[in-house]
Amino acid sequence: MKRYPLLSFFLLTFGITWGLGGLYFLFPSQIRAISGANAQRNPLFFLAAYAPMISALIVIGVTRGVPGFIAYLRRLLHWKVNIFWYLLVLVGIPVLHLGSVLISYILGTSEALTFSLSSWYMALPVALSRLFLDPGATEELGWRGFALPLLQSKFSALWSSIILGSIWAVWHLPAFYISGLNQSTLTFPIFFIVSICLAILMTTLYNRTGGSIPLMILFHWQINDPLRLSNLQGAYMVMAVLLVVLAVIVIVVSDPQSLGKSKVTEIIPT
Repeated sequence: MKRYPLLSFFLLTFGITWGLGGLYFLFPSQIRAISGANAQRNPLFFLAAYAPMISALIVIGVTRGVPGFIAYLRRLLHWKVNIFWYLLVLVGIPVLHLGSVLISYILGTSEALTFSLSSWYMALPVALSRLFLDPGATEELGWRGFALPLLQSKFSALWSSIILGSIWAVWHLPAFYISGLNQSTLTFPIFFIVSICLAILMTTLYNRTGGSIPLMILFHWQINDPLRLSNLQGAYMVMAVLLVVLAVIVIVVSDPQSLGKSKVTEIIPT
């Protein structure tokens, strides 16, 4: 683990998530009995989603000990960045969700907007509750918080994004075969492309903010659509196209600080 921390992180992450997924496939009735038919409320689902965070903490603990944990905690508290980036995430991504729904509605692929303006006063409390109840955003403590700096020490930021986005997508593969999870309604090839595009956008944001992990958590939370603004079935293809366009634009206009070879944060917290 000390010699190959990145490989160890990936093996642990896949081992936890795919191992739990294997248990679900082997013993479906017993697993459902733990918390009912809703897979998203199953404790094993949360444990599987926490795998990147757990793996990052294990590798840091083995390779750096308590000082590594303290240094990593400091990086987790790196939230003081230009307010522009917060506005981009907190406003821009919901606009992207709404735009995808509107376009799909115009094209006739979505029946109606799923966001009810009559319940606007509940939107923020519900969204904030999902920040804590949705384990997806905690993935960033591993993917961007740990793996990305290691990849960027070996490859350019763009190639690091492509590699990490591909691994990130494949890691989700068991969810495509478990009824009740969001990915079970999607097609993997499109999800794979979307993951790479998101990784490019997130790497750019990560590097431009000096490695802000809190902003990565907010980005992931917003992409998961906490306000339920978009229709997952009707608007997903439109969202995928929009993300591809955005990723291409970012690649074309980015500078070396964003997607080049510059190292933004420590490889492993010391």
